[in-house]
Amino acid sequence: MKLYFNGCSHTFGDDLTDRSHAWPSVISKNLNCDFLNDAISGGTNDWILYQTIKNVNDYDKFYIAWTYTSRFTRYRSDNNHYVNFNT
Repeated sequence: MKLYFNGCSHTFGDDLTDRSHAWPSVISKNLNCDFLNDAISGGTNDWILYQTIKNVNDYDKFYIAWTYTSRFTRYRSDNNHYVNFNT
């Protein structure tokens, strides 16, 4: 089984000295599953949704940690570049 995780810095593991202790890694290890932690620092709900939809066919289970609603993302029309805005 392949697990997909997405969120902001809390999911990414920003405050940890060893990111292998971030909750996606711990859950995956306990379930003995392969996983992708697609979270980024300062991630927005726009970005989380966009990235998750792009990966919807590649994983069996999804764990999403939504972030603050005041954050937002703007994309270029070619979708090759984005900017996250955090208040």
